[in-house]
Amino acid sequence: MFAEMLEAAVELSGDELDEAVRVSEVELRRRQAEHTALLAVARSRGLYRRDGHHSMSGYLRATINASPGEVARQRLLAEVCDRVPALGEALAAGRVGRSQVEQIARIHANPRTREFFCEVAPIYLERAEHVAFDDLRADIDQFLLFADHEGAFAELASRLEHRTASVNESMGSLDVWVSGGDPITASRVVGIFEAFVQHEFERDLAARREQHSDDADALPLPRTAAQRRFDAVVKIFDTAAAAPDAAGDGPAAVDAV
Repeated sequence: MFAEMLEAAVELSGDELDEAVRVSEVELRRRQAEHTALLAVARSRGLYRRDGHHSMSGYLRATINASPGEVARQRLLAEVCDRVPALGEALAAGRVGRSQVEQIARIHANPRTREFFCEVAPIYLERAEHVAFDDLRADIDQFLLFADHEGAFAELASRLEHRTASVNESMGSLDVWVSGGDPITASRVVGIFEAFVQHEFERDLAARREQHSDDADALPLPRTAAQRRFDAVVKIFDTAAAAPDAAGDGPAAVDAV
């Protein structure tokens, strides 16, 4: 059978082979999610007791004849997907692979961070869908190292729990304030803000060149750095409101960054 599969693969063009690999990987992830769901239900029912096993690990060793390491990984995968179904959903949809879920599962496997797993797992799942595997692993490494410091993880959990923001009008002026959250969200939001600020800076450069031509570099920009930062925040809100899935009705679309 495998020889026939090899022969069929040899007949594919480069583009067809590339597409087949991608489709096969998505299907592999879906089947892994299905297998994980079966194990989660078997674990919740205590199915291992029916055959006289003392643990789920013993049941898996007998049922699938896998190494202790593979049994431990499958058991952990089933447990974390049961606790945070979004992990299983992402795996079934092919948005992440087993290796990414296993990295996130390290937070659950660590006794110091297990109680916070359900709170932080969705954050790292979102990260896993947008970054390379090595970057995700580095993020998890940093998180677990951070948790080793006395009181540090409790402080992070507090910032997550008490995250807040406000947008108000104060005497005809705008007053925006946001605080809390986690390091990944903070990094993402700061990156978005800096990108919009850079866009406003480039707009000022273009406006100065258009108005003053050859003498542009010797003249001040139309706005100060502080003014560009303010306008960048407004632009972020306007751009978000103009998005197709924005909450409620927003103003007309503005120039995109």
